[in-house]
Amino acid sequence: GQVVDRNSGHRIGEKVRQLRKTRGYSIQELAQRTGMKRPNLSRLEHGKHQPSLETIEGIAAALGLPVVDIVARHPSP
Repeated sequence: GQVVDRNSGHRIGEKVRQLRKTRGYSIQELAQRTGMKRPNLSRLEHGKHQPSLETIEGIAAALGLPVVDIVARHPSP
């Protein structure tokens, strides 16, 4: 399988939090939009949970962004 570096969960979590704040959503709002439970989203944002691709896709859709904007190491130009 594909090797995911140990920090990717933390990096993705920080990116999700940053994008959520940019959109002006609370954790509760984003959780509702994605169908996630609030504590799970909070754990994801704090890098304590490695999200599945399905979860990342749901978050990207809720934020109106392509998945690559969440998983890319560097922001797209």
